[in-house]
Amino acid sequence: MDVYYYISADKERDSLDCGIKLSEGHDKTIHLNGKDRKCFSAFLNPRDNNLKYLDNSYVCIKMDIANKYCYIAEGYFGKMSGYNAQMEDLYLKSIMPCVDYVFGTYRSPECLVTTTVIGDQISKLNRKKDSPLLYESSEELYINNIMQIYKEQYYEFGNDVLYSFYNTLAMNGKIDKFEDTKQDIAVFVCKEKNKTVVFKIPDWEKYDGEKK
Repeated sequence: MDVYYYISADKERDSLDCGIKLSEGHDKTIHLNGKDRKCFSAFLNPRDNNLKYLDNSYVCIKMDIANKYCYIAEGYFGKMSGYNAQMEDLYLKSIMPCVDYVFGTYRSPECLVTTTVIGDQISKLNRKKDSPLLYESSEELYINNIMQIYKEQYYEFGNDVLYSFYNTLAMNGKIDKFEDTKQDIAVFVCKEKNKTVVFKIPDWEKYDGEKK
């Protein structure tokens, strides 16, 4: 599978020629199949680390790695695991072989590479000539998937989400809000932008256990 990894621009030539040695480049050790395995973290989409994607001091390289050496985990659990034991447990439970991962399942999918990657498997990402990616970023895909699930389940979900957003702005004094409870209509007014928006007042009861 193709995964993406950022290196310092001054190490570009060495990495392209010599590859990434697991013994030197690993950033964590995980317990897999009954034993500890060294690995380093890569991305499924170069924009999954947008700061480095836009930083010229880093180079994004694309690596073609056999599936058997790649595992996917929820990166947000990993970031929180250092100070939250429950998140550490969730992180370990989230690790799965890459062939079992469904794109959009994790908000911040982390590809754990458990092998040395030789130079022949590496190329510098060419944003103009490389095959276009099917989605902007893993986070965007994750959010869109959840939104789509609820839109299919609840006809007015889009209205309800936007109402909540504008209602929060009104509660924080950012905009004005007017409600007509007889017609279940809310009007939000942004005087600075001379803009008004109208939404139906949500019936939160329809969300059952997800009632607000």
